[in-house]
Amino acid sequence: AFMPTAPASVTIGRPIAHTTVHVLDIHHQPADIGFTGELFAGGAGLAVGYLADEPLTQSRFVRIASLPPLYRTGDFVRRLPDGSLEFLGRADSQLKIRGMRIDLGEIESALLRSGMVTAACVFTDGDRASKRLIAAVVAAPSLDIQKLAAHRAAALPAYLRPSTIFRVDTLPTTPTG
Repeated sequence: AFMPTAPASVTIGRPIAHTTVHVLDIHHQPADIGFTGELFAGGAGLAVGYLADEPLTQSRFVRIASLPPLYRTGDFVRRLPDGSLEFLGRADSQLKIRGMRIDLGEIESALLRSGMVTAACVFTDGDRASKRLIAAVVAAPSLDIQKLAAHRAAALPAYLRPSTIFRVDTLPTTPTG
């Protein structure tokens, strides 16, 4: 079970006009006030999907029972007694740094595509004002970090580039991988 660990409560308010939001549990049933659920959004401004990306469209734009078409945001929230929503965390590896949405998995994939590493894990360090991306990679001891950094620079926009890359022998995993 996902247990978000936010350092402080972040209230994200209520939906704007002509927009609906639903806080749904893992069975796509409405979550009671105060209980954690995933945020789904819909309404007049909802797009029909992602351009030329049918798999992503199928995973994010969903139809659930008698509800209108909805967008699965990937955000975990809870509805507060006053009707506002409290942000609790992400269901995936996305986060925001200095206003830019970052998908850690996208960075890890770019490092793996270099052919120089066999596994990668990207994480953040620092507080809100000085947060930075760091990458741990599994590679041969002869890995040329400068060469990997050059690949990183060519493959990723500046805001997605880890500021530090270091080599490790293995990445720890949970019993389920």
